[in-house]
Amino acid sequence: MLQTIQGSRGCLLLVAHFGSFEALRIKGTRRAEAPISIVLDRQVGRMAMSLLERLNPILASRIIDASRRGPDLVLDIKQALEAGHIVGMMADRARVDERSVVVRFLGGSIRLPAGPWIVAGTLGIPVVLGYGVYRGGRSYECQLELFERRIELPRERREESLRECAQRCATRLEEHVRAAPFNWFNFHDYWIDEGSARDATAAR
Repeated sequence: MLQTIQGSRGCLLLVAHFGSFEALRIKGTRRAEAPISIVLDRQVGRMAMSLLERLNPILASRIIDASRRGPDLVLDIKQALEAGHIVGMMADRARVDERSVVVRFLGGSIRLPAGPWIVAGTLGIPVVLGYGVYRGGRSYECQLELFERRIELPRERREESLRECAQRCATRLEEHVRAAPFNWFNFHDYWIDEGSARDATAAR
């Protein structure tokens, strides 16, 4: 997996609200496999950004502002990847105003963002899943899993391919959540109405 990161022009690291992505970042920084950039909405996380700029100005300078959206955001991510960065992005929650796909998770239907898969498919880069699992005391187990060396989104079945990628990601997260349930943090309505899910699928 590390050879894949080092041998490519950057990679996309997808994380979730599970365990500690900060533990992953620290581990990655200490190993210095590659520079790390993080996709983060500066407007939503203004307090966190202010603290980060004081504590770690180098990392703060590598924040890719997700509030830009559209082509500008993709261009920023592309530039970081071409510089050989690992680009970290949350992949388990979709904002109301962003493109999403409906998948199954823990017995219900949820919406996951389509953006990570569109970016990976457009730029032809490896996708890695990352989990920083808390094991008690002061111990975290950092896991990196190669999801795909390259995401294929053929035009004739683009929507289906997006859902397949998102579902595989959700299934893997579900396995981790079942194995270590207290690592998962979710404080809002996550599942969607089954009728709404069927309507959304039919509309596409």
